[in-house]
Amino acid sequence: MIFGHVCIALRVAANLFGQNYLTFVAILATMNKFGLKDPRKVREQVLAYLAAEDNEALQYFLRLNVMVLIRQPDGSNTQQVADLYGMNRTRIGRWVTKVNNSKESDITVLQQIAKPGRNTHIDKDLLQL
Repeated sequence: MIFGHVCIALRVAANLFGQNYLTFVAILATMNKFGLKDPRKVREQVLAYLAAEDNEALQYFLRLNVMVLIRQPDGSNTQQVADLYGMNRTRIGRWVTKVNNSKESDITVLQQIAKPGRNTHIDKDLLQL
């Protein structure tokens, strides 16, 4: 059943690009996979950028993206998403629980709320002790 749908989709795409069906399939078969030169380095840089605590809008976007991934039909679980973003699955579980416990599954509960009092700052030198 699925194979039949794929064949139909390929025929439609071939017609859209003005190609013969077999020619179009041959072109698709010879296409190289698009990839990064150094995926490990790029992933480390992206994760470091996402971990920056000083950008609340970015942190909120990250939480929303996690919610979308958790809801994917492929059944992504908290551990898979946590591995993808290099974080703890417990944190993701807390976010999911927060959304589920809110009225009408409101995603705005994932935004940081201002906490009263002075922010705590510890020098990086003290953290290394």
